Amino acid sequence: MLTNGYEWKLYDFSSQQYGGIEMACVDLMHCDGDTFAFDKRSVEDRCYDMFDFHEQSYTQGCWSDLAKEATAFSPESLTKAILSVDVVKYIGRSICGEHDYKANSEVLTDKIFSLIELGLNETVSGWNDAKAAELQKYVKSQKRATKKS
Repeated sequence: MLTNGYEWKLYDFSSQQYGGIEMACVDLMHCDGDTFAFDKRSVEDRCYDMFDFHEQSYTQGCWSDLAKEATAFSPESLTKAILSVDVVKYIGRSICGEHDYKANSEVLTDKIFSLIELGLNETVSGWNDAKAAELQKYVKSQKRATKKS
């Protein structure tokens, strides 16, 4: 566990492959400055988030579940999953359906890797808050569609 009093981070160092992987993080400060948010909702959210750091979570084995989740959702793991043959083929079918274009799998894999490596800020020209909000809206719609299926 690492803290400066305001920000609390819980790390797992059991896997040498990842070094220390962050399992949980809570920032007790209000996002917009150096003041605490004391409204009921903010306090309840912070208390719920802090549960991961409680001794009871450790003794009940929750930390090992957090470590597994953090490892599974690590940038390395997600990148490998996204670049897997099955996912690239699925993306290619989606592109074909939307743009009537059959993408070469090797070229598509390179393009996806480049996007991941550089990030949206670097690869999408004119990336701004409006485009980020549009993408967030799309992600939200995809989450809803996942729940329905």
